[in-house]
Amino acid sequence: MSVLVRPLAAKSQAGPTADGRTARRAVRSGGRTPAGLLNERCDSWWHTTGGQLSTIARLEVFRSVARHGSLTRAAKDLMYTTSAVSQNLSALERELGAPLFHRMPRGVTLTEPGNVLLAHVDKILDEYRSARQAVKRVNLGTGSLVRIGAFAEANATIVATAVARFRAAFPSVDISVRRVESEAALDLVVDRELDIAVVHEFCGEKLTVPAGVELAALMEDRFHVLLPQGHRFAGAREVALAELAEESWIHCTGKWTLDVLARATRPAGFAPRVVLQCDDETDLPGLAAAGVGVALTSSLSRSSLRSDVVVVPLAGDPVVRTLYTATASVPSTSVPVLAMQDLLGGAEDLLVRSSAG
Repeated sequence: MSVLVRPLAAKSQAGPTADGRTARRAVRSGGRTPAGLLNERCDSWWHTTGGQLSTIARLEVFRSVARHGSLTRAAKDLMYTTSAVSQNLSALERELGAPLFHRMPRGVTLTEPGNVLLAHVDKILDEYRSARQAVKRVNLGTGSLVRIGAFAEANATIVATAVARFRAAFPSVDISVRRVESEAALDLVVDRELDIAVVHEFCGEKLTVPAGVELAALMEDRFHVLLPQGHRFAGAREVALAELAEESWIHCTGKWTLDVLARATRPAGFAPRVVLQCDDETDLPGLAAAGVGVALTSSLSRSSLRSDVVVVPLAGDPVVRTLYTATASVPSTSVPVLAMQDLLGGAEDLLVRSSAG
């Protein structure tokens, strides 16, 4: 038996990578140039713009020249050219509006402004290095947290599947999964209390999406009819809603913003005879198995149903909802969050494959 969940579009079969992308651009690697060695020495934060070093890297040059008292020895220590060191010192002096060194026939000595800068430069560079490492740890997921919110059926299926794969790729990242309905989940994304929400809307329903939230379609979820074993339609390939007009119905309320059952049965020419209402879809299988009535149920729930009930597709798919991920409109730069978004996007394909047979 397979899960009848149909994705909106074909997904890539590529698995997640360590940086949360499903595809990476190849990076050319070549010989180690002096500038490349300098990059390594500066722990990857020696950046250039138009041939000029960044201010942080110029401060590193300044510190080396001050320690050696020589542009030539500093250039050798930094594995850079003497002319490049000289040009970038001059650029730093222009930026600060003061000369930093007295150029002597043999070597250099600090000026008064240079001595003032030297008193601060170690702290500046150490603080920058610490800040950069902290940003790197967050971006790579070390000690970070990914916060997900979704409605019950999504949490038990596509979220659970995505979380299992995520844990294999990011074992040091904590995850929180919160059960929350769609409208509330959108507000939590706005308030930055959730990184990712999984929300849904039925045909004929329109989610109110707050400013600052972006939706991305995940899949379509087609509802079926939940029947007890031994029901006359239990072995059917599909059943028309009109054929269920005389049935007693169990109706799940309090979680959908429109009366899905009434909207579905109206075109079929009948009003459902509701004999029991509940507020949690997980109650439906036990009630149906006991013979209380039949009920609509999500395809997402099919893989976890008990053995004394059956699910039969409805002819013509009269009840369909679309699932989305909701995230902040400003794209996240967190590698773990981006990875989780990718995994959620492919989770329904994994459900189909893992439940087949």
